[in-house]
Amino acid sequence: MIATAAARQMKSLLLPLLLGVGLAGGPALAASNPRDALIQAEGQKAARAFSAGDYASALRGYRAIAPLLEQTPERAQELSIVRFNMGRCYDKLGQPRAALAAYQRSLTPALPPTVVVRVQQRMARLRQTAVGAVRTVCPESEARITVEGLPDVGGPCGGILSDLPIGQHQLVASSGAGITRRPVEVRPGALVEVRIVFAPVAPQIPTVMDSVEEAEGPSRAVAWGLTGGAALSLTAGTIFYGMARSAHDDYESQYAAYVADPMSRGPAAEAAISDAYDLTGDRLLTSQILLGTGVALGLASLWWWLGD
Repeated sequence: MIATAAARQMKSLLLPLLLGVGLAGGPALAASNPRDALIQAEGQKAARAFSAGDYASALRGYRAIAPLLEQTPERAQELSIVRFNMGRCYDKLGQPRAALAAYQRSLTPALPPTVVVRVQQRMARLRQTAVGAVRTVCPESEARITVEGLPDVGGPCGGILSDLPIGQHQLVASSGAGITRRPVEVRPGALVEVRIVFAPVAPQIPTVMDSVEEAEGPSRAVAWGLTGGAALSLTAGTIFYGMARSAHDDYESQYAAYVADPMSRGPAAEAAISDAYDLTGDRLLTSQILLGTGVALGLASLWWWLGD
């Protein structure tokens, strides 16, 4: 009993590297099955890599361990420890958003209170030194804000985009009034307010022709065919863009629920989030192809009409 208590105390004290206890194994915690043996082996490799300053290799090891521990509820504390160490690796690699997410996932009831304090201190430090937040204000209530290069960041205009890496970013606002971009500099520990203004759309003035000749023939038929194809492609592209937006909203809601409710996390939830993210990308790519095709057909039809 004394040896077991000492081992547990040492595991709490040596969380940063998971040395020799818990994941690394030992005589009292010998692997009883291939999965445990793999956890021990990867844990030892990750600990050695972290000690050597090879944080990328250490991160790969911890990421390989996490799904295996998720299959063993009685090892919930070790899973929280692994996520804590993943956060430390991301922190060392200069990825504050990923570090904060990993630290947040480590905060489970299984984590010892003393370690919870350390995690919270690290999160507070990152939020004061490595990330900032942006509040958007715009007249379009339906506008949606995203950040170029950060596909997991977005929300309605008027909200706050938190935990953004410091430095220059490009905000993209989309609404019925169009799409506009605004640069913003995120400062450490600061909340920056950005006002989004959509440029007014000039009304289209129809061209009045003196006469319109209703001619029939192969040239006119080709022009009509290209015009119809352009209209069809542009319409389909717009529809797929709306579907991509809807899929992105589903991804964000699933990710938010995943972050907010630790009890809902697991391989199934992560697979659902990954599928929603992939679906968004597929639909957006299809939309871009159709819209590009529509523009090309439209230009071709214009050339045929002018040359008719």
